This record gives sequence, C-alpha cells and structure tokens, in this order.
Amino acid sequence: DSYTVGTKLKYSCRPGYMLGSGKSPYVTCLANSTWSVDPEFCVGEFLRCFSISIDVYRLIGPTSARCVVVGNGVDWDKELSHCEAIPCRPPPDITNGSHTGQSEQQFLYGSAVTYKCDQGFSLIGEATIHCTMKNNVDGEWSGPAPECKVVRCPEPEVKNGKKQSGFGPDYSYGNTVIFECDSGYTLNGSSSVKCEANNSWVPSLPTCLRKYKQLLQPAYRPRDIVVFECDPGYTLSGSSETQCQDDGRWDPPVPVCERSNRLFVSPLKTIKTINSAECVHSTEASIDFRSVALWVAIPQFLRSPPPIGILG
Repeated sequence: DSYTVGTKLKYSCRPGYMLGSGKSPYVTCLANSTWSVDPEFCVGEFLRCFSISIDVYRLIGPTSARCVVVGNGVDWDKELSHCEAIPCRPPPDITNGSHTGQSEQQFLYGSAVTYKCDQGFSLIGEATIHCTMKNNVDGEWSGPAPECKVVRCPEPEVKNGKKQSGFGPDYSYGNTVIFECDSGYTLNGSSSVKCEANNSWVPSLPTCLRKYKQLLQPAYRPRDIVVFECDPGYTLSGSSETQCQDDGRWDPPVPVCERSNRLFVSPLKTIKTINSAECVHSTEASIDFRSVALWVAIPQFLRSPPPIGILG
C-alpha cells in the first residue's frame, strides 16, 4: 500500500507490551517518504522483582523474571523462584545430658534448644543455642553444644581468714565463695572465687596479711626513706628499709611481717625464774615455738651470820 504525505496511522502494542509514558500511538507519513516512528513506542508491560526477608527465609531461584511475548501470548523468561525457611541441622547430642529438641523433626531459623545434665554432672558452656544463619543461605547453630562433667573443687581455706558465704560441704562448677580476714589482717587478692571446669578456684585463693601500724606521715616525697620493724612474735620478710622513688613506688618493695616460729633468748641455761623455781632449757640462742622446758627447784641455802670483829 502507498500513503500520501501527512497520512496518520494508529498502532496498538502486542500482548505483554504497553504504550510508553507520554508516547503517541500514531505515526505520520513524512515528506521524505518515511514514517515518524518512536523507537520506544512500546515497552515491556511487566517486570517482576522478588524481595524477601533474608533474616527469615532464603530465595531458591533467580531474583527477578521478565514477562515476555511468546508466540501469540506472554510468559516469564525464567522459571519463577520460591522462598523457604532457613533450616539448621539437628543439634548435637551430649554425653550425660539431653536437650529440649529431642522430639523435633525440623529446626528452622530462630528456633532454640536448651541442654541439661544428668544428676551429679555440671553443665559447662552455654545451656541454650539458637539456629542462626551464615552467608544469607545456610543455617547454623549460634555456638557449640555444652558439656556435662563431674566438677569438684577442693575445700577453700584461707589462713587468718574465714568464709562469708559458700559454706559447702561440696563445691561444684559455678559455686562461689566469699572470704574476709580476721581482725588485724588485711585481704590480699580477690575476696570472691569461683569453682571452674578444671576443678580449681578462679582467681586464686586470697591471703590475709597482718596490717601495718599506721605511718605517722600521710605522704612521702621522692628519696624519703622508711624503716620497718615487726611486732614481737613476728619476723620481717624482706628489706627493713625502703625508699620512695620518683615514679611514686617504693624500692625495694615494702616488706611483710610473718608470724615467727622461734623465740630468741640470750644463751643462758635459765630462761625465767619464778619464786623458788627456774625454767631450764638448753644453752642455745633460740628455742623452737611450742617447745618444752623443765621447771626445777632452786636449792635452798642458809644465810651465814656476819663475821665477828676482833676488838683490839
């Protein structure tokens, strides 16, 4: 067919396409014997994109599909995708214990199982684990399964101290003991210790140290020297002198007064005399703590009369 200049024809889009926004369905025969055709006259009618919540489901298949013309109809250019819940493998079983998912067949994202131990065993690790996700596709448990172990910590004893809480008689995993020192002693270390999986107390048991007498001077300047001495019955462990350094520390370190197990006396046979008896030991310069001495009677003597003078 031939058309004169200025002739207009109206077009309609094929199934699956539609007239572009702002486009005219008409074409005009121009003076140069061509038609005024817009290259974007008809555009694809559908573009389907899939949006999913990656926190709950995973997408199986392509993320998008386009509606296209196939023969005299339309269809999707790809097989449509589908979404499925993210599964985790069954949680591991543990020796001497069980978990709450024993009867479950499927473990999906967000589900949780809680473990417990048989009588006499302590649970080491997290009691509850959750089904989480890695690489936006696969499910995995939030952590390893715990263990069930027999844990027994030894009786905690602190010399010159006592327990405030945690009185036993047995100590298993997770048990806590709090200590305080006797009067006249100060705590060195943590007052609270916990029985851990390796059958030991963490942190280490504290010690109770005898308190120092209050120093007369509230503060010291660099190069000041302090001399220490212990109360009777205690022996100095360390240097008796220490000096204040420019960085605020004492060098050598402040000594400690420890209870002495020896009594130092002069090298005399008689230690003490009471009335007409004397304590007899040895002629050594020191005596062991709690050693035994012998009390003996002092021989009695008559006082001689004074000499008589001769008168001349």
